Amino acid sequence: MSERLSWVVAKYGGTSVSSSDALQRLVERVTLSRQEDDHILIVVSALSGVSNLLESVCETPDKVVIDDIVEQLKSRHIDYCESLNLGQTSQQKIIKLLQNLSDWYGMLKTEAHSSFFATQAKIMALGEFLSSTIVHDFVSTQLDEPVQLIDSTQWLTSSAAENSSIGDQYLNAYCKVDSSDEFAKELAKEGRVVVAQGFIASNSCGETVLLGRGGSDTSAAYFATLARARRLEIWTDVPGMFSANPRSIPAARQLLNLDYREAQEIASTGAKVLHPRCLRPARQAQIPVFVGSATTPEQGGTLIGDVQQAEPQVKAISVREGVLLVAMETSDMWQTPGFLAEAFSIFYRHGLSIDQVSTSETNVTVTLDNLTQGISSSRIELLVAELSQLCRVEIKRNCAAVSIVGREVRTLLSQLSTAFDAFQNRSVHMLTQAANNLNFTFVIEQNDVQQIVQKLHDALISDNQSSSQLGATWSEITGKHTELFQEAFSKSWWAKNVCQLEQLVDAGPCFAYSRQKITDQISSLKSLKSVDRIFYAMKANSFPDILQLVEAEGLGFECVSIAEVDFVFSLFPEIQPSRILFTPNFAPRSEYERALELGVNLTLDNLYPLKQWGEL
Repeated sequence: MSERLSWVVAKYGGTSVSSSDALQRLVERVTLSRQEDDHILIVVSALSGVSNLLESVCETPDKVVIDDIVEQLKSRHIDYCESLNLGQTSQQKIIKLLQNLSDWYGMLKTEAHSSFFATQAKIMALGEFLSSTIVHDFVSTQLDEPVQLIDSTQWLTSSAAENSSIGDQYLNAYCKVDSSDEFAKELAKEGRVVVAQGFIASNSCGETVLLGRGGSDTSAAYFATLARARRLEIWTDVPGMFSANPRSIPAARQLLNLDYREAQEIASTGAKVLHPRCLRPARQAQIPVFVGSATTPEQGGTLIGDVQQAEPQVKAISVREGVLLVAMETSDMWQTPGFLAEAFSIFYRHGLSIDQVSTSETNVTVTLDNLTQGISSSRIELLVAELSQLCRVEIKRNCAAVSIVGREVRTLLSQLSTAFDAFQNRSVHMLTQAANNLNFTFVIEQNDVQQIVQKLHDALISDNQSSSQLGATWSEITGKHTELFQEAFSKSWWAKNVCQLEQLVDAGPCFAYSRQKITDQISSLKSLKSVDRIFYAMKANSFPDILQLVEAEGLGFECVSIAEVDFVFSLFPEIQPSRILFTPNFAPRSEYERALELGVNLTLDNLYPLKQWGEL
């Protein structure tokens, strides 16, 4: 390809296009590319917070007032136009884009199943059309050459994955792309500076589809691959990828260079700075990927490419929260050929991709990654209903997967063994080693994440001063360590009661709780307009004084055993049964009978009670 058609694709996230300062930085980056005689394609996300607002329209249409939503969106974008000195022409474009939202909202309640998802896609895509309009108009005022705005749905076409659900085809689509000189030439006809929407494409019928939440990274990678770009840039709100989430681990190290496979593993195991899907097309096309901060590009970032490294090394501690654990148990699977094939075919039929697998003679446990699949509760219910015909099924929610990611991790077992002390006295539901020798992953309780990640990072990464691929720490780069932690420390209840806590420690082991903190947290929950009823989980803490505080605030109690139900009644004999929620897991018939006798709320975790004890 001639130098005249050299493309750079630069993706800007929501926070990177949501202020005049951020847009001025974007213009500076465009100017630099033009000085290097590159064509540049700018791929933008919706303004920060807009996708969440549109998602509320799609997910809870009965709980929103659409006129209020339209007004919020109009005010947000027109006010932004005014702050950028964009006149009536730009503002009229915003108003025109919002004209159909009320009609689409009405269609959500009346359309058939497939049309419902198609309408959701149109609503969610609106955020990118709004932001790209503003970015295009602003950049046009700053450059002395034409800037073209294109519609990404006219350039990217999705491919229907075999057996994918209708919802995924519209809301979590993907594209098959190959580098094309012809595509690069066609794109160049639009101009040397082009603005496009991230997150969206079209299907073979010409309907708008989405590339999954966070899919603007993937859009940019698709464009870069198709145009044979010499470089893909992901501009976000942090200076590159780090060895842990820098906002919770200030000692996290900047990762200066990563191989495609390492970056893919870190992204797939939870690093939110980069969407996992975007690296595959870039790797196939051998396009270098740079990740940096849009507002502070001088802080450097992470360059991803073919990095040659012989020695083993831990690069990152990654976390995926909201992981779903599915345990399947039956003695029938022991030495029975085909059980796994039959069980996994059920996941396949429901369009669910399994992340991790652990097996024994009578149990198979898997995890499902909600990050890339967007799994709804109804989908899980259908899955469990079908699996229950084959085995006993237990669903465990609110788990997290903590991954030790690095190169040749199998050869680091002696180094890792001391770090495993971090899991002492913690529940580890599953441990897996990746077949590609890039990670060890532990599935744990979500509440244990912060302490475990801190200990693992301290043991495996913080003190490594010899690696040329590990840069400065987050606190060194940003200078925010002291102010962030002083603010957090000053707000914590225990910091204000240090003397009292020290006296308690001197008296022996104990648990300490703040009544005021509990009351504040309850008040915060009760202020949520989208929640009708709140139940306190008895398994969290059954100390009577705490339960009395919870009861006085009017909350209900969620119990996992009939013993917990009886305990609540023993403390509060006059409590209304409707304030107790009994959520058994494969409980015996006697517990169901007792719950029904008491008149408490009762949930079913499987179909067995209905099939075998229907008379109840």
